[in-house]
Amino acid sequence: MARFEKMRSDAIKEMSKADLKAFELSDRSDELKEKSDQLQEGISRIPRDLPEELQQQIDAVCQQAQSEVKAEAKSLEEEAYEAQADALKALEKTRQDSDDLRKKGENLSGLRDVPLIGAFADAKSRELQENSGQLSDIAQETQKHSDRLAEIRNKLMGI
Repeated sequence: MARFEKMRSDAIKEMSKADLKAFELSDRSDELKEKSDQLQEGISRIPRDLPEELQQQIDAVCQQAQSEVKAEAKSLEEEAYEAQADALKALEKTRQDSDDLRKKGENLSGLRDVPLIGAFADAKSRELQENSGQLSDIAQETQKHSDRLAEIRNKLMGI
């Protein structure tokens, strides 16, 4: 039982970490998208019939600002990629632990009809199946956070 509590605790910790990172990156990517949109709108309002020297200076400043936004987007994209990789690793471990518990429960349920230990095996089997279900639920939540991180990455690629 203590082993399951540790498995569940670790799975919840990893799920929470993925959720927090997804929340943080979502906010930061929304802010960056807004910044990028404002920059593009500002650039589109700059007149194009300015003297050549002034136009070149303005173009250089605009390109620099665009490069900075793209670099920040790339950095956030890499953070999202790493966070998603961590979430997927945690997801795989949680699913594996859930499957292991489910299989152990199935094996114990086969001992139901054995005298003296049948009732214990049946109770333990149900407990393991329930624990497997809990880990499966945590895995589903972790999958949602991983998917959110993938959406954030895709949004950042468009900046």
